[in-house]
Amino acid sequence: MNRARLLRRLPWLILALLLLAEPLAHHHAYFGLDGWFGFNPLYALLANGVLAGLALLAGPLLRRKEGP
Repeated sequence: MNRARLLRRLPWLILALLLLAEPLAHHHAYFGLDGWFGFNPLYALLANGVLAGLALLAGPLLRRKEGP
């Protein structure tokens, strides 16, 4: 398996492992939504996707020009 394919599948594998481990942990829901099954792993996946998208958008703005 090449590296690009592995990097595309790795977040889904981590999400699946976290969903399998979800019944083993006891959560205290502070809001109605965070008491749902699988909320924490799905929220983490969504937040990481948003941060990666923002990094892609901000990359050209933060890049410096080379040379003197």
